[in-house]
Amino acid sequence: MGVIIQPLCVKKTKTITVPIISPHISRLFTEFLIRYEEWRVIQKRELEWLIVTLILGLTSLTLWMYPQIHWGIDIISFLLFIGVLRHYFRLREYSNHLYVNVHILHHHFLGKLDVGFCDHQYPCQCADQFKAYVWKQYGISFYGDNL
Repeated sequence: MGVIIQPLCVKKTKTITVPIISPHISRLFTEFLIRYEEWRVIQKRELEWLIVTLILGLTSLTLWMYPQIHWGIDIISFLLFIGVLRHYFRLREYSNHLYVNVHILHHHFLGKLDVGFCDHQYPCQCADQFKAYVWKQYGISFYGDNL
């Protein structure tokens, strides 16, 4: 009897290495990531409150159509709708404020990528490697002006 030896199929993983960047660029990128993540969380919360506002608004309007329901419930649902709507508008304003901050940092970082990302004296691919790394790792595009 013989022994069959088969080689193990080892899948080689592609390690993503962060391109070497200066400490100033690193701090700027860290600040951008923090603000970007905060904006994404607030954006999701804004969507949730929009859905709650729409459901409560439709419910409030529907209650006014049925005269069998006591008028006190109609007024309470309407006041509740107004309160939720005000909260949604405050959250939307905060979300827009965060978007402006993230957009400014994004634009500033795009300028750094185009003008002076690294200190090499010869043409290099550092900026392109960093753009590819950020796209693969975080899903954030530095290839254009859109976020």
